[in-house]
Amino acid sequence: MLADAGAPAPQTASPFWAETVGTRLGVEGAGASGYIAAMNLVEALKNLFASGNPALQFFQTMMAESPVWMSLFAPDGRLVSINRAGLRVIGRLESDVLGLNLKELFPHAEIPDFRSLFPPGQAVGRVTFPMTIAAGNGKERHFEVFLSPIGEPEEGGFPPGYIGLFHDVTQFQRHQEALQRTLSDRLGTSSVLIAGAEQRFRAVVEGSPHWISLVALTGEVLTINPAGLAVLETQEEAVVGLPLWSLFPAEAAPPLQAGFARLAETGRLALELPLVAPSGRAYTFDAVFTVLPEARDGEPRRCVGILNDVTQRRRAEEILRRSHDQLEEAVRARTLELARANAALQEEVAARRRFEEELRQAKEAAERAREAAERANRAKSEFLANISHEIRTPMNSVLGFTALLLRSDLNPKQREYAETVQGSGKLLLSLLDDLLDLSKIEAGKLTLEEEPFDLAAALDEVVALFRPKAVEKGLELRLTYDPVAPGPVVGDPIRVRQIFMNLIGNAVKFTNRGRISVIAKFLPDDTGRGLLRASVEDTGIGIPADKIDSLFQKFTQADASTTRKFGGTGLGLAITKQLVEKMGGSIGVWSTPDVGSNFFFFVPLRLARAETVAPTVVESASPAPTASPLASTDPPAINGDPASPADEAPSAVSPADRAPVDRAPVDRAPVSPWEDGPPRLEVLVVEDDPGAQKLMVGCMEGFPVRATVVGNGWAGVEACRQQRFDLILMDIHLPELDGLSAARAIRAMGGWQAEVPIIAVTAMAMMGDRERCLAAGMNDYLAKPMDPETFRHLLRRHLDPDVRGPSGFEDDVS
Repeated sequence: MLADAGAPAPQTASPFWAETVGTRLGVEGAGASGYIAAMNLVEALKNLFASGNPALQFFQTMMAESPVWMSLFAPDGRLVSINRAGLRVIGRLESDVLGLNLKELFPHAEIPDFRSLFPPGQAVGRVTFPMTIAAGNGKERHFEVFLSPIGEPEEGGFPPGYIGLFHDVTQFQRHQEALQRTLSDRLGTSSVLIAGAEQRFRAVVEGSPHWISLVALTGEVLTINPAGLAVLETQEEAVVGLPLWSLFPAEAAPPLQAGFARLAETGRLALELPLVAPSGRAYTFDAVFTVLPEARDGEPRRCVGILNDVTQRRRAEEILRRSHDQLEEAVRARTLELARANAALQEEVAARRRFEEELRQAKEAAERAREAAERANRAKSEFLANISHEIRTPMNSVLGFTALLLRSDLNPKQREYAETVQGSGKLLLSLLDDLLDLSKIEAGKLTLEEEPFDLAAALDEVVALFRPKAVEKGLELRLTYDPVAPGPVVGDPIRVRQIFMNLIGNAVKFTNRGRISVIAKFLPDDTGRGLLRASVEDTGIGIPADKIDSLFQKFTQADASTTRKFGGTGLGLAITKQLVEKMGGSIGVWSTPDVGSNFFFFVPLRLARAETVAPTVVESASPAPTASPLASTDPPAINGDPASPADEAPSAVSPADRAPVDRAPVDRAPVSPWEDGPPRLEVLVVEDDPGAQKLMVGCMEGFPVRATVVGNGWAGVEACRQQRFDLILMDIHLPELDGLSAARAIRAMGGWQAEVPIIAVTAMAMMGDRERCLAAGMNDYLAKPMDPETFRHLLRRHLDPDVRGPSGFEDDVS
């Protein structure tokens, strides 16, 4: 404490080492000048390790437990070791900082290059420099760094390493800065203010835990704080007025006196001072003395000294020096071991790099193969889309005009010819549908519908399609229900028909005598769920045992002779198997050559509530279920194709186990939906194919409409600018401007053009085509070849004001 009261001098006066930091104090105009000094002695380490313990272990333990930040550095300044105190300051893990130098850790701090501090070939002792950093918590910290070489440098080289001790002087710096600010703020003021500043300064000094003294530039101690008195183990009166160097051992006096002689000129003195307290306790201090500006004449007269206790650090350095030889030996042994391990590691790294290069090349090859496969798949999809469009366009005219022809008055021979043309066209369309189905299945884009339907009626219709061909070949075609179902079932009716058509078609094709039996059985459980178990048995040519495994592979036939004799592409059974498995079922076959075959399968279905069953009406966006029968192209035995059922007119099914079911004839006369003859309505046909133009105009017979026909998209847009229409029939593939762009242009006109119904009538029948048409602003979609009845159904929906709109739509198609 700084007080005027005296105190007895210490009873003992043993010499001890300390480091003293002092700063000159002075007030301009005042006669007083002197120094303020700080001394801080920390109790030395006790209970050292037993003398038998290795020095290295002792040093490592001491370094780890030290509260002072200690680090070991390589010759180039990289950090090789740091204790916990240092890591707490940095705020990072040891693994994150090892191998970095101080400049990399603190890029904004002013840190000298270690090699510039220790020139090669010169014996340099400890070097001290200040360092201000941003700590891990983001706060600014000030350190006095004491850097010492480890071992002797080789001739003309650098030391093998360095040990650094980082003494935290942040608190002292803040005290000093506060003191300097206080003194500077009060310079030039009245003596009262000066006295107040000195009182505040005294409060700061007396409250500091470090030795702080005010010392005259001549060396006399002017004041000393309680922390310094505690180190000296005496009272203030015993040291005030004494030369500062008299408090330290004799060997410390010369450098201290020489430093004070130059202090007025240099303004700052930093050195290390040893001190031995009267009790015999030894200290080592890092002392910094800073000259204080004087307020009156500006001549420096005092300095303030701050002494930081570095005893632990000095002892650690001593321990480090003692353990240096053992450490070097351990390093040499470890280096040899690491060299061996490094050689093995390099070999392993080389092998890994070779493996990684091979893996990279394999990945690149796989990526190239994937890209090639994607290009091939895109080419296949484009090819199928083009084939579909090119075939559907002429088939639209063939099937459409044939249907119109069958609605007219024909004699029996003419009707037979027309029905033969219609059946052949449907068979050709079914082959196209097989290809598209296969493409969808392979792409994983085939979706199944879930809707109620009459299973018995569906089977009757399928068998009726094949009965004419069976009768022609003299075959008995039997359909047996065992039973089939107590009511309507829920599933995909089109795909169920397709499975039966493929299997029955193959049986008819490959059976020349005997019979064909179709058996279906559906027994639901209490929840209404069950399996449809069905079989198609024939007395045909049969299948060799070694060919059965390849039956359900696509594009595969039993042998070339079968292909030539029966024809076909080898897709039907492959598609059938995929459909059955897609529904969650399975399919198999028993067969004996020259005896016959039995194809059997099961698929899960469930009963439908009676009120959910709707009559069979085809939506405008797809052809009618029976308008494009999917005949199989795979044989049951030797991979041929089914005989086409389409060249004969359907007839009733009359199996032995069930009474014949006769279908009522279809009314083929044109029917107008308007009884009272509404005003004539205007219809715009945008179609470039002359056959399709004539077909659509022909299908509108009986409707009170007038058709305007144009052959390209721009002509359709211009027609809508010049005339109002009640309905637009739009093809998609058009010259000059495609149908999608034409529809968007018409919608963009506003007015009636934004509301007029636009129906896409197109041969684009691939997945996603319907959605693209609707996204372009069209109201409906009809795929070519179009069914005339479906086409007329669309006309009724979109021209009759009584059924137009959502509610009317439901009434019309339900």
